[in-house]
Amino acid sequence: MQYIVMLILTMMLWGCDGGSVLGPESMRTKFPTIGSVFYYEGYEIDRFDSRIPGTTREFTSVVLSADTILFGKSDVYVIRTQYPDTSFIEYFAINDEFDILRRMTLGSSSVWVTVPITSLAETNDTIKTTIDLAPGKRGTLEYMYKHTYFGDQSFALDTVQVSGRKFRSTLKYQVVSSGQISNAGVDESIDHYLPSLGMLAHSIMHARYDERTGKWVNGYVIRLKKHTSQ
Repeated sequence: MQYIVMLILTMMLWGCDGGSVLGPESMRTKFPTIGSVFYYEGYEIDRFDSRIPGTTREFTSVVLSADTILFGKSDVYVIRTQYPDTSFIEYFAINDEFDILRRMTLGSSSVWVTVPITSLAETNDTIKTTIDLAPGKRGTLEYMYKHTYFGDQSFALDTVQVSGRKFRSTLKYQVVSSGQISNAGVDESIDHYLPSLGMLAHSIMHARYDERTGKWVNGYVIRLKKHTSQ
């Protein structure tokens, strides 16, 4: 299940905090506040989208710094996501159209992946790295990210209804060697962002039927429970 959690975290790209609750007058992504903390829960769901008991994990995302110069960009924002037993650091920025950029690394390669929070234009980003498949045999592992606007919708946060923006996030992956494709697959989630709060509010990856094993693979939900801003 750790693989699914990390995969969704990879797909659920981050927004930027403006400190106030979002209303319908603005869907423009705003900048984060250092010290803001976002409290989440994640849990598995079955093929009927029902929560599976005993699978819930809670975690926090903390804004460590802002306006940092990194990777050839200014105004890079650093986030620490903390679980009870582990943590990791991520890097984000905002482009000239006020869309979200997240730095993704695969092996020795890196790319800024775009979520079009403000522009709404469909985005496609690809990252590749060389991997060893067998002694004397190498191949290319490819990740292809796609984000498509899926409509505006309100979201309940701390009993308050706030406006948000949804996207269909698709990750295609494959290994290419000598012109042959193997280990290919597709994962998809619906991600719901609150631009003025600056974070993902809800993400759902539905359960899927695996034809190779003849079994259902559980889906996963991540939900923002509350937040505090400095």
